[in-house]
Amino acid sequence: MSLMIGVLLILLLVAATVAGWRLSGRSPPPHRPASPYPHPSFNDKREKPGIAKQTIDEDINNEVKIEPLHDFSWQDTPPLQLRPFKPKYHITMAIQTSSPSELIIMDKNYLDRVTARKAILASHPKVVKGYIPSGITPIRELYAYLMATYLPTRYPTMFSLSPDRTTLHNKITSCLSPVSPLDLPPDELLSTLATTIEDDIFLLLPDPATGLHRCVAFLCCHPSGFDPSTKLDQTLAGIHGPVPSYGKIGASMEKFFSKLEVGKPVKRVNWGLQTHKELYTLSGNHIDEHEVDSLTEEDREGIDICQTRLRVELQTLTRLPGTRGIVFSFKTFLYGLDEIRGEGRGEELAVAVEGLRGGNAKGMWVYKGGVRWGERVYTSRAARCPVIFSLGPRAQLPFAMATKGSDDDPTTDRAESSPTTKEAPPLPAAALSDEKSPGVRRAEALASVLTKADYVFIFFGVFIIAFAYGLDGMLRYAYQPNATASFSKHSLLATVNVLRSVIAAAAQPTSARIADIFGRVELVCLSVFFYTLGTVLEASSQNVETFATGALIYQIGYTMIILLLEVIIADITTTRARLLFSYIPNASFLVLTWVSGNISSAVLAVTTWRWAIGMWCIIYPVCAMPLIISLLVTGRRARRSHVMDGYVDPIRALPWGKFCAYLFWRLDVIGIILMIAVFALLLVPVTLAGGFQTSWTSAHVLGPLIAGFTAIPLFIGWQLYTPQPLVPFRLMKDRAVWAALGIALMLNWAWYMQGDYLYSVLVVAFDFDVMTATRVSSFYTFFSVLTGTVLGFVVYKVRRLKVFIVVGTCLFMVAFGLLIKYRGDTDMSSRAGVVGAQVVLGIAGGMFPYPAQASLQVALKHENLAVMTGLYLATYNLGSAFGGAVSGGIWTQVLPNQLAWRMEGFNNETLATSAYGNPFAFAKQYPVGTPERQALIDSYKYAQRLLTITGICLCVPLIAFASTLRNPKLNDEQTLKEDEPAA
Repeated sequence: MSLMIGVLLILLLVAATVAGWRLSGRSPPPHRPASPYPHPSFNDKREKPGIAKQTIDEDINNEVKIEPLHDFSWQDTPPLQLRPFKPKYHITMAIQTSSPSELIIMDKNYLDRVTARKAILASHPKVVKGYIPSGITPIRELYAYLMATYLPTRYPTMFSLSPDRTTLHNKITSCLSPVSPLDLPPDELLSTLATTIEDDIFLLLPDPATGLHRCVAFLCCHPSGFDPSTKLDQTLAGIHGPVPSYGKIGASMEKFFSKLEVGKPVKRVNWGLQTHKELYTLSGNHIDEHEVDSLTEEDREGIDICQTRLRVELQTLTRLPGTRGIVFSFKTFLYGLDEIRGEGRGEELAVAVEGLRGGNAKGMWVYKGGVRWGERVYTSRAARCPVIFSLGPRAQLPFAMATKGSDDDPTTDRAESSPTTKEAPPLPAAALSDEKSPGVRRAEALASVLTKADYVFIFFGVFIIAFAYGLDGMLRYAYQPNATASFSKHSLLATVNVLRSVIAAAAQPTSARIADIFGRVELVCLSVFFYTLGTVLEASSQNVETFATGALIYQIGYTMIILLLEVIIADITTTRARLLFSYIPNASFLVLTWVSGNISSAVLAVTTWRWAIGMWCIIYPVCAMPLIISLLVTGRRARRSHVMDGYVDPIRALPWGKFCAYLFWRLDVIGIILMIAVFALLLVPVTLAGGFQTSWTSAHVLGPLIAGFTAIPLFIGWQLYTPQPLVPFRLMKDRAVWAALGIALMLNWAWYMQGDYLYSVLVVAFDFDVMTATRVSSFYTFFSVLTGTVLGFVVYKVRRLKVFIVVGTCLFMVAFGLLIKYRGDTDMSSRAGVVGAQVVLGIAGGMFPYPAQASLQVALKHENLAVMTGLYLATYNLGSAFGGAVSGGIWTQVLPNQLAWRMEGFNNETLATSAYGNPFAFAKQYPVGTPERQALIDSYKYAQRLLTITGICLCVPLIAFASTLRNPKLNDEQTLKEDEPAA
């Protein structure tokens, strides 16, 4: 058995390694509905200025609240002192919340800046401003807002409106400007803004064809090393084309821009060094990689360190209420290096400069010009302008020596500091784990281009494939007892279930890693392969060992698709809608519960269980095609839209040997083997030790138990040591995580106490026919899905989960109380009792398993979502394994003794053995009313009593875990926790 499991693991690893490397992913949120706010009229019809102004005022004032600065003195206000230094540079959005009042910042440099901007505007009119036809309306809306509302409200000491509110008076420059945007052509509107504020502005609108945001107008008098006119009519990806590693946050930016709300602006800070004092700079601040070789010693030695400036941009994103355009504005600040030194922060800036080499943006050191000014900045000893970094111990060394072996950036070496070196060599495979997974990045990229039609087709594909595996699962669950009974090994049913649960537990986090590395659609294809292969082996098996092998391989494919559907749904839904859409894969059970019994009876009436299982080799791959095609088509459109430009998997560049090593560590193959060893060696012997001849002291039982206990410390130690653990303990410190995992464990552990042999009990002890027994055993699924779907709508409104989870766990305990009372007999009250107990159990099951999963997911970053969802489902399967082991242990230890005791008076030594080995044939031979059948029923009732009592005891920790969950308020974002590596 151990050898078989090892072969399965190797097969899984090889299949994952050679899986298709096609890019696929997801796309953006659905198209945003039309604005519910009043839309100011900025069309080409000339309106009366007063009317236009009034409409604008009312519209804007309804959207934002501006706090006036009545005593503001611009001459006495120093510039903001921004010091965004970090020891390692990571390319992120690094968004902070802002206020509508902080859109424009004024200080004592205002007059000098706007005077200089006027000169720049006169000298370079075509470079610093421009627009395309679709940008005219956003220009007018922004102009009206700033001139009629924002500036006179925020800065009344600097700006005022005329009595008729048609003209803005700039008290500093003595300029008069019309308030209505219809009084000037768009070009003059931009010119007026350029000499009224010192902020630069880019206006963006979503492209009607692709949904990607495109620059439709700009005003930029202070460019930092680029020509603003080249950015016009470009998408975000085109605008940021030269920026290294922009692809890591490109999709996140598109998604964020789409979700930005009116009245909720955000801000961020960007910084760099430049070797001059100029604000207007079309080139020189940034260096392309191909320009490095052309740099000369004169380029480096000719730098005047006293002229070098820290350049910081305070950037703001604001949504216009009328056109729904995005205003990207930024104000530029320049600080001398002697100023930084005087603050005692020279060493801090030095470390930040070094950090450009590290982080997740390879190439940023070159792009920001470090290859040109780096050595000069570090080693200058000019008397008039002492180098700022001389305050720290690193500055006493040449630049190359200062960075070598740095504690802050251990990846740097002497080669990186060479003046002629383009870039450090690629990081080793192990270091790639610090970046956002390629599969996650592609999922976010594709999520930025999803349309409503895409959502419909993807969810349709999810429903179809879920319908297929759901029906197959229900029927196979009913056929499995027949299969094991045909081998005269009915009581090995628990052993097969335990092995399936152990494999599923290991396959869940492994599958999540595969999805993060290769992609979502690749995992669908992999699941089809394992699902089909396992089904073939089951259908063609001639002994229980082959059947169990097929069941394990089938379980891998089954586990993969269940995980993937939950991850896809979590990728593209908001936290408040997560629960509702999570039930799409289960919606089929609302129908399957009622028809599965008919199908089961009809199939077994005309054929054997072999074809009943084997037909799914054809049905399942066909049903998987809609989802696969939907993901492929969406991915193809995303690539054509260039949204995935720059999304190159770093592991693709690795040699085959390094790739295998990377995959080995990333999948934690050793951890998988140890996990399977621990649970298989501990749980399987429990189900094998019983029977008519108990064998607890035999080698085939005692040996695995000893080995299993020995493997426990090895597994824990390995998980604490390995860089990519199968069980990420660092994420499990939050009670939002460990409480949800506890619920998953106890839920299935308790459920299997009554459910492992439920079908057999219904047929044998309650004398239900095959169709009715199949239906009743499916009641839990039906009522849990029905309850959960209704609860999804409720949660969408109330935005809370915990109260329903706690109530559901309490109701779960009530159901077990009913099952203790109604556990056998063929009278009407007993039959009604067990049916009612299953209904209550199902209602309870709809109130906390999926809500607990949603509660876990909303507390995670997107990067960790798949892995932790996999761990949640793995814990769920471990609960199944524990439940199967305990139920199997009780069944195999108790039932044989009960049968032997109750049937010893029939003077038939083989009677109890046949009843234990094949109870279905025994029940047909001895109908209800015969003493032999009653003895069998009483034996089943006794065993079921012990099982249900154990189950109700397990409900106590289940309720405790539910009580410790967090109770956050859900929102319209993908997660409540932001992704820092790629916001």
